[in-house]
Amino acid sequence: AVIDQMLKVLENSPTGGNKQKIEYTLIDDKEEMKKFQKMIREKADEQAAQGIYPRTFDEESYRIMVEREDQAMNGDMLFCSAPHLFIAHMPKKFGSCAEDVSICTAYFELMCAARQLGAVILRFPLNILENLPELKALLKIPEDHYIGAAIGFGYPQFHYARGAQKEGKAAVHRLTF
Repeated sequence: AVIDQMLKVLENSPTGGNKQKIEYTLIDDKEEMKKFQKMIREKADEQAAQGIYPRTFDEESYRIMVEREDQAMNGDMLFCSAPHLFIAHMPKKFGSCAEDVSICTAYFELMCAARQLGAVILRFPLNILENLPELKALLKIPEDHYIGAAIGFGYPQFHYARGAQKEGKAAVHRLTF
């Protein structure tokens, strides 16, 4: 019910020209998510053994991710143990596809926070999927669609009173003419 409510709100997220062409791929069943996690991890490891790495990665980068997996990523370097997955996507032919998908993804992440759901923006699994068209096809995302990021989400194991504090780090340019 929570996810359905969030998807209903997303129908009203702003889009360029108010075209509303965004589509959603969702894994909201924990067992299905486990199956998907296992499939993509096995294929990623198979490719790594052949010297094939996701975009922006090389052998050393991949090895570092694997070595730090238990400590830094809750035992799951691809999805950080998220029990659900959300991906917004839309046809690339629309000039505003990157912006529209980014806005929708940001709205989804904010809705997660408002509902005390943990959310992690995931790009690494999508980089892996670029090398695995057969798995990407299982997500029912058409080849001509733009994907900006995926969001892993669910009720968190740990609750924090606040987000990371980064006061004084913003670069602000106040202009006068």
